[in-house]
Amino acid sequence: DVRKKIDEMENAAAEERYRSGESLLAQGAWERAIGEYGAAEGFKHGYKDTAEKTALAFYSWADENVTRRAYRQGAEHYLKAMERGGRSYQDASAKSGAIYAALGRHFIGADRCRQAVRDLRQAGDLLGNGSVSADLAAAESCAVTPVAILPLVNPTGASVAGMALGDTIADATASKVKANASEFVHLMERAALDAVLCGCREHGGVKTSAAVRGPKK
Repeated sequence: DVRKKIDEMENAAAEERYRSGESLLAQGAWERAIGEYGAAEGFKHGYKDTAEKTALAFYSWADENVTRRAYRQGAEHYLKAMERGGRSYQDASAKSGAIYAALGRHFIGADRCRQAVRDLRQAGDLLGNGSVSADLAAAESCAVTPVAILPLVNPTGASVAGMALGDTIADATASKVKANASEFVHLMERAALDAVLCGCREHGGVKTSAAVRGPKK
C-alpha cells in the first residue's frame, strides 16, 4: 500500500523533527526549536502539540528578550506566542501591551511622537484603549504637522477665463497633498490661513513659519 508507506515515512520524519525541537526547547535554544517544530508540521500538519510548543518557545524567548532589555523584540515574540497559542495564551497579551505602552510613553518624552502613536495604539489593542487613552491623545496631538499651501503670485499676468490662476494652482496642490499625505499631515483651511496671514501683516510682514511647521518624527 503506497499511501500507507508514504504516511509512515511522513510520521517518522515529523517525529524526528519534533524530538529535535523538544531537545532544543529544553536547552533554551528557542529559535532553533521553533524551526524544528515548524519542520515537523511541514511533514504532518498539526503534528502532536507543535502549535502549543511553538507558542511556549516564543513566550520563553520573549521573557529572555525582556531580561536582556531587548524590549521591542520581546513584545513581538509575545505576539508570536499569541498567534500560535491563542490570544489568551498565558499572560502574553498583558506583557506585550505593557511593553508597547512603556515604549510609547518613552517616545513622547523623546519627541518621536509618530512612533509613540504606533506603539500606544498597539498597547490599546492589547490592553484596552482606556488604559492608554490619555497618552495616545497626547501623542496624536504632538504628531500632527499642520501644512499650509500659501497663495501663489502670478507675475506673468497670464490668465484663463474665469480662473484666478494663483488660487487655482494652490487649490490643486492642496488637493494633491490631502489625497496623498499621511494621517499626521493636516492642511490648514483657507479661512484659518487668511487669519494667520492677516495677523502677520498687521505686525509688519508675512511670517510663513506661523503657517507651516516642521514635521514630527
